[in-house]
Amino acid sequence: MARSLAVGFIPFVGMLVGIPFVNSDREVIGVPLLGLWILAWVIVTPLFLLAAHRLLPEQEREESTR
Repeated sequence: MARSLAVGFIPFVGMLVGIPFVNSDREVIGVPLLGLWILAWVIVTPLFLLAAHRLLPEQEREESTR
């Protein structure tokens, strides 16, 4: 269960830790880098949550889907 919590926590940490590094006036394809950074984490968060769900033991996985 601890591993699944750690995997689920990665997007939160990635977004918060990266913000000071990407907060600048640079743009990528006309989008501010900070906006692109946040959008990227919003898109990949469900993948991390799916991985966290699959790391749960079978019994806990069944309880979480009820």
